[in-house]
Amino acid sequence: MDRVLQNVHNVQAYYGAETRRTALIILSGGAEEAEVVITADILTRAKIEVTIAGIGGPIGQTNEICSQGIRIVPNMTFEKASDINEQAPYDVIILPGGARGSETLRRSPAVGSILKRQEQNGGWIAAIGGGALSLRSHGIAIGKCLTTHRRIQDDLRDGGLHNVCNLRVCVDGNIITSQGPGTAFEFALTVVEKLVGPDGISDLRDDLALLNWG
Repeated sequence: MDRVLQNVHNVQAYYGAETRRTALIILSGGAEEAEVVITADILTRAKIEVTIAGIGGPIGQTNEICSQGIRIVPNMTFEKASDINEQAPYDVIILPGGARGSETLRRSPAVGSILKRQEQNGGWIAAIGGGALSLRSHGIAIGKCLTTHRRIQDDLRDGGLHNVCNLRVCVDGNIITSQGPGTAFEFALTVVEKLVGPDGISDLRDDLALLNWG
């Protein structure tokens, strides 16, 4: 995990500013760590600059202890990432799941604000597992097709704001959703494909032995 986060810190050296693609992963205590780390790793390998921003407390405190007890230290606070987003919007904002972590994202007005701005600007929003419930809570992607973990599909349907499907990864407009930890590789590769194009995933598939994906 330390190697993944070190790559996140150093990835900017690999490409020029003109072609840079950026991703913000919003991390809360209780997040599903597989969804966070796999997504950060795959995007970093694709030379996308990844920021993991911690929400709910100062960096280094227990709010970064994830659902299975693994600790992830974010690059910066969500407040700082939001300030950066005001000047240079991220290409994609990513919402991990995890029961407690996704609840924090759903209840945060600041998360709602950054998602609404992203949607208004036509930027990408990607949610995996319980992260999709944040879209419902904040009124994002109304009328679009979303997927999530089968155990919470009824929660996502509640209110009738979205069409819910059983796809492992669903893309509808600029919204990407996926089911959970078991679909994290497919989810991350789909994000890469949308940000850098299909050519950007061919080498990744070989490196990761995902030859049957896509």
